[in-house]
Amino acid sequence: MKQFSIKIVSLGLAICGFLQASATTRTVNNGTYLPANPGQYSTISAAISAASAGDTILVAGSLTQYGENLNISKQLTIVGAGYNPQYGPSTIVNGTLTLQSGASGSNFIGMYFTGAVGDGYGYYTSSNVTFFRCFFNNSFTIANNVSGLNLIENIFNGANVRFNLSWASGTNTGVVFENNIFTDGATIYEANASSSTPQMVIDHNLFLAGYYSSPSQTDYNYALQVPNAYVTNNIFYGIVPIDTNATSVYNSCSFDNNLTYCSTTIKALPYGNNIGASNINNSNPLFTGIFTSSASPYLSLNGDNLRPQSGSPVLYAASDSSNIGPTGGQYAVYDVTNPFLSGEPRQPMVETITPVSSTSVHIGTPFVIQVTAKEIR
Repeated sequence: MKQFSIKIVSLGLAICGFLQASATTRTVNNGTYLPANPGQYSTISAAISAASAGDTILVAGSLTQYGENLNISKQLTIVGAGYNPQYGPSTIVNGTLTLQSGASGSNFIGMYFTGAVGDGYGYYTSSNVTFFRCFFNNSFTIANNVSGLNLIENIFNGANVRFNLSWASGTNTGVVFENNIFTDGATIYEANASSSTPQMVIDHNLFLAGYYSSPSQTDYNYALQVPNAYVTNNIFYGIVPIDTNATSVYNSCSFDNNLTYCSTTIKALPYGNNIGASNINNSNPLFTGIFTSSASPYLSLNGDNLRPQSGSPVLYAASDSSNIGPTGGQYAVYDVTNPFLSGEPRQPMVETITPVSSTSVHIGTPFVIQVTAKEIR
């Protein structure tokens, strides 16, 4: 920790890494309870309307949810404070997010979405869209014709939350799920049996059935209903990995280096017309702590700890020699300093400002403070 002599003008979010030299950064804060109207805009929609393609919009965490429906028709990077930040409130959008034509290349980081996300069944064509460290409390639907969709370090929360692909006839290519957590039976679903999603990669994720201190499957509780996917290094905890009963289309997947754990007998991977090797069947992943709160059956962001204990079978057992599940791979969900899942963007941020000087100083006299900041991680 260092001491600085500075003049403080205003501080919302600090960010680097996504800014472009020719682009504009715009700030949003709906905190009308704060002095001096700290953001350039009080709504995200107003910032989107004013923005040009390539701009970055920083949305401050707020005690008041952003109650609006967002329509994205240009390339934007929208960054929130996280779904469970260590300091300050989260950035919650209490509305829908619709990807329209022109949204290609957009990034969404550190946002909490309560409404439906996707293309709104509008069949818009977009490519290379990334959702990083976001929280989804509703379904995510892509009708068709999306190329290069990346979902990394997100949480899909709840039994009614499904990632729906190919709701209409069409083709999605290059869909990647890495280091996500699907809680309480949230699933990935290829809705149209006549369609398929080639090049789908499902890697280093955790699928949790929820509601069980001892994991147990239930009828039709499947993590995946997809064909032709590469399924590697995932943990299926109390949930059947893939449905091969409803229709034969949910086959032709490659399962490698996955782990299943269930208190009742499930088929050993791979089964059906799927292939694969090096899977660990029905073995306890030995999380440090999970479902620790008796008040809630869901994953607790501030209570449960998904880090594997010493002796866990997931340790260094992935195809890349890291851990199986979301604590392995290139986007491991935990960092060294943060004990909980936060969704904070991978940017430097000022976290605390503490006065060192007397709170009363003369004009022209330096006012010394101590600043602690979060490193990029």
